[in-house]
Amino acid sequence: MSYRHQTPVPESNLNVPPLSSPLTPGNAARQASIEKVQTWTGAMTLLQDRLLESANILVKLGSLRDGERGFEDQGGRLRKLVELKDLQDNLDQMVIQAKSLSKTRRKDLDSLGVTEQERSITVHALEDGLYEVLLEEETAQYSDEADMMSEKVLEHFMMWSGVLNTHTEAASRMFINDCILHSIPLAEGFKFGRNGKGRIFVCPEQSISRPRKDAEDIDDGPIRNLVETTGRIDYVMIYVPDWHSLGPDEQRATEDYFKRLSKIPVSGIDVPGNPELRFMEICLSVIEAKRLPSDTDHHVLLDALPQAIAEALVLGHRFGITDDEHRIIPFVLTDGAQWIWGLLEPHASDGVPERWTCFRSEPHEIQLEHAALKAVGSARQEIMRNIRRLMDVMVYWNCAQRHQILEIVRKAP
Repeated sequence: MSYRHQTPVPESNLNVPPLSSPLTPGNAARQASIEKVQTWTGAMTLLQDRLLESANILVKLGSLRDGERGFEDQGGRLRKLVELKDLQDNLDQMVIQAKSLSKTRRKDLDSLGVTEQERSITVHALEDGLYEVLLEEETAQYSDEADMMSEKVLEHFMMWSGVLNTHTEAASRMFINDCILHSIPLAEGFKFGRNGKGRIFVCPEQSISRPRKDAEDIDDGPIRNLVETTGRIDYVMIYVPDWHSLGPDEQRATEDYFKRLSKIPVSGIDVPGNPELRFMEICLSVIEAKRLPSDTDHHVLLDALPQAIAEALVLGHRFGITDDEHRIIPFVLTDGAQWIWGLLEPHASDGVPERWTCFRSEPHEIQLEHAALKAVGSARQEIMRNIRRLMDVMVYWNCAQRHQILEIVRKAP
């Protein structure tokens, strides 16, 4: 019986976890890639450690260079190694600066110039704010359409909760997507105290990273601490008011620009074919999505508040926002069941924000358990009221002028 010759595979010291599924051509290649990356990483780490060790030793011996004739030949090498050490120090600093948004913690807020307001705002107060900006003649129509959209959200929540493992971020986003989707007709169907109706754009996975070679000159006070922050914002909501004031060509150019925006590291608002857009009162807001905690999790949604704050700060800077009105970037933090709304009030010195005050709402909760969503009678009415309140505040957060939201937040009990 003949056997096909097989090339022996050398043993490896790499501790690579086994694949959870049988090897196939696809995941076999992936396994090989993992091994190559781990081997390369280990080799580079060892090389770096040895070079730094040599550099440190030679730096200590540097004072003997003038007195030792034989050491003159090593002078060039010494300078190179010292330069290498300085480079490594710079790289270490770069790693600190190029911090992922998801790693932002409460201890970082002070260095960013952010102070949290101790009191939380009731969701009822934010809902009332919507009706202050709605035209009186539109209130009844809005209420009917909001009820209809809330019913659809509840129907979809019931379907999803019956088939999903809800304790994943992907599942949370399905609930969040439903809320965004059904809030858009409400946001685009009414004027909210403006001259005309607006248009909503959703930019998922918005990149805010910037290559190191594209250096930024930052004068925005403490926000310079975020200049090298990397990552993506789960959702950026963009509301363009008075959409009818744009001509057909400008509308097409604007639609194309915002639909492509998620793939572009943002650097100001520059729409080819619509240069006037940068002067319009565009409203930006951030939505940060988290997964629903399981029974064994110890985290709470508020733990991610610093990340949402950092995203709002970076987004405002990336879009080149300079006036105080639009430096106020509202944000939403949610896992689909709990929703927290917040915004940052800038406190400027000579036109440069030195501090921000963070206001936030109390958590607003929607029960996502399948049994709860199937409730009838008064229990169902309560769920409907909570969904409707959620829809109202989402529309308000996206569409209201920023100073109007700030006024409501300031005077809320």
